[in-house]
Amino acid sequence: MGFRIRISRALEYAGTAVSILAERTDGLHQVLPFNLTFTPVTLDEMVSPCLVLSDDQAGDFLQGFAQALAEAGYFPDITQNKESDLKATEYYLEDMRALVFNDALWNFLVPSYQEINGTQVRNMDIKVGRDNRGI
Repeated sequence: MGFRIRISRALEYAGTAVSILAERTDGLHQVLPFNLTFTPVTLDEMVSPCLVLSDDQAGDFLQGFAQALAEAGYFPDITQNKESDLKATEYYLEDMRALVFNDALWNFLVPSYQEINGTQVRNMDIKVGRDNRGI
């Protein structure tokens, strides 16, 4: 089974029209029009789904819907992801420069000892410093 989905501006409705057709073995079928009905909920409430698809329908429907959205000019807002990717790249480049030019801050485990209730206890403290030995 396949789906044909069309998304277009509908001036007569002052909005956007979504048409859904299902291709079945006995022909082409239209999803009947329905209105979105809204009811108040709280964030901690279990929310019932407004659309449930079987496993064999879900992939075709969602792929058709994604394609229709793209054809109508609707795309996800990925600017936030790009900004975080750019920031991660900048940090990576800083780390690589520090390694190449041997100016990195290194973490060292330094043992320390203390006596607790008559028992000698060994701790491993983390010290941060520069290592100019070319390691």
